[in-house]
Amino acid sequence: MSTCAKSLTRFHGHFTPESSTVALNGSLHGFFPGKKSLKQGEPMSPALFLLCMEFFSLLIKRKTTNFDFNFHLKCEKLKISYFLFADDLMLFSRGDLPSIHILMEYLQEFGDILGLSINTSKSSIFTEGIQDDELDRIFARTKFARGAMPVLYLDISLVVKQLSVMDYSPLVDQIASCIGKWTAKSLSFAGQLKLIHLVMQGVECFWLQVFPLPATVTEKIHQLCRVFLWNFKRSPVAWEEIFHLKEDGGLGIWHM
Repeated sequence: MSTCAKSLTRFHGHFTPESSTVALNGSLHGFFPGKKSLKQGEPMSPALFLLCMEFFSLLIKRKTTNFDFNFHLKCEKLKISYFLFADDLMLFSRGDLPSIHILMEYLQEFGDILGLSINTSKSSIFTEGIQDDELDRIFARTKFARGAMPVLYLDISLVVKQLSVMDYSPLVDQIASCIGKWTAKSLSFAGQLKLIHLVMQGVECFWLQVFPLPATVTEKIHQLCRVFLWNFKRSPVAWEEIFHLKEDGGLGIWHM
């Protein structure tokens, strides 16, 4: 019991708001009480976050065992009702009012315990194949906006079908934006090469973790990099040659 009491005392110290002061012209002026318990950069923040999310998981599992809750058809076999990220939460259920009501009750209970509230302006519902009257009741219950697919999440399109060439437009636009911030004349050839190397290995690898790139998209990306590298001039060497290692006579650019 003494060990538990000591641990609680240490945790309480992290949750207790502290006062701050401002140094002006070499002197300290005033004390300002903190409104939030955890200070920015608090070393305990990751551990406390995990503790809260563990409680989050236990609570939602208890809620979804209710017989009135229906899992999403694609999630029913594995009993998946949520995906949790550091800044985002995705909830899944069948498109019926009882299931939505259970999820909303859960969010309200979790918020009341931790002193949090739902930001309805940043929350959306994505539905498919639900009757209009049922949708109206769901939106009235949640106060969330209606989302439309495809939607960008972490700069990647979330769709329910195989991606078309148009769905890769955010990737092409992002690469064009990264390259477009620099003009070929303002960088040396080595600088241009390094920028292309970083763009192709960074942005593309991020997408390739999730989706394969069609040949059309790959060629478009190569075209953007080729124009930037040679400054709209005719390429002195074949584009395929630059993908070779430097010791093999290439430029060492990563090939998709």
